[in-house]
Amino acid sequence: MSVDKTTNDAKHFGDVTSMCYYNEHLFSAGSDAKIKIWNKDLTFVNEINIHEAHIYCIITDKTGRLYSSSCDGTIKSIEQPLTSSRFTVVLQHENEIEALFADDDLTFYCGDDKGGITIFKDGKFQFMMNIVEHVKGLFVEKGFVYTLALMDLSIHEIRSQKYIMKGSVPGKFPVTLFGEKIDGRSKYIAIATRDGLGIAIICNKTFKIIETKEHAHDMIINYMKGFGDILFSCDYAGKVVKYEMMDGKLIEIASVSTGSGCANCIEVVDDKIVYVGSNDGTVKRINFN
Repeated sequence: MSVDKTTNDAKHFGDVTSMCYYNEHLFSAGSDAKIKIWNKDLTFVNEINIHEAHIYCIITDKTGRLYSSSCDGTIKSIEQPLTSSRFTVVLQHENEIEALFADDDLTFYCGDDKGGITIFKDGKFQFMMNIVEHVKGLFVEKGFVYTLALMDLSIHEIRSQKYIMKGSVPGKFPVTLFGEKIDGRSKYIAIATRDGLGIAIICNKTFKIIETKEHAHDMIINYMKGFGDILFSCDYAGKVVKYEMMDGKLIEIASVSTGSGCANCIEVVDDKIVYVGSNDGTVKRINFN
């Protein structure tokens, strides 16, 4: 495996906080309020300046529209971020919005620190859920809304703009969905154990824990993301680990140290290529053989 990193003159000043990948381009956001665009080989392409402060999260929907949330109190979107920085203000909010998600139907969701989840369709407000818990992680699949607070995962089902609690899972940030999709829903949920060092695997049908890998990392796990039955995780020491679900067990396949401090976030392209955003402002590409 090999590790590439950004050049020092193009890196973020401060932490890389969030990343997303679309059309062979990587977008990275940072505590410096900047969004940077790189090609797949981590050659710097462009910089977008649409926020005034720390950026919490960026995502792209399936059309390539970029959404970003910042502690300046705004969520903004750019329809064609590879060719323009012209933006639309989606929401101006007094609460801290740390979690964003866009589903395959182009419905957009955002979660805030007071437990509010605001839902938009075609740029228009639809309705709001209130789960009364800080939303740090947010995923949506086929009407099921997965929200992670400071502790524990909650699952709700939306029906006709009403929501019903379907289950909860003990754990802490981070959380992700991965595995083969059955009827539009991923097979597995992965969540860090409450000590932040282990990984629990949950069946996404019964919401029951089927596997717990204690001490998967020696340092606190910061982020997880999957591709098929492959799961990647990163930690405070800059270590990135690749796992695979085999016969109901989470098996470690390989690991690598990025060598530059805390790994804040990862973006997964396929089962071999992973980008890592670090606290030194660099983005690295790891090629797992």
